[in-house]
Amino acid sequence: MSLADYSKEQLQDMSMIEIANLILIDEKKAMDFRDIFEKVAEIKGYSENQKIEYMAQFYTDLNVNGHFMTLGSNMWGLKRWYPVEQIDEDITVTPKKKRRKRRKRLLKISMKLKKI
Repeated sequence: MSLADYSKEQLQDMSMIEIANLILIDEKKAMDFRDIFEKVAEIKGYSENQKIEYMAQFYTDLNVNGHFMTLGSNMWGLKRWYPVEQIDEDITVTPKKKRRKRRKRLLKISMKLKKI
């Protein structure tokens, strides 16, 4: 469904996350967090103080909700748009190689011990 399918009263009764989901469906592309939040705040009719108050909660809800994923650089999209393989690649971080430094340090220490 689209935002246009709902009345103003129905949108007021929806959560920020439900509205964000509809916004992303309408846009059909990933969006910056601030842009999503501004559209949600506009639909909900939030004042500047309410925007400040609700922004952190909205960010937390996006992170916790399983329908959204971050693409980096504060860009958010719907998980269903991306194949599982891409999600795994984006999330998986390759570990850094620390063994070489450790081995070099151990070699230096053992060399010092041999001199003693």
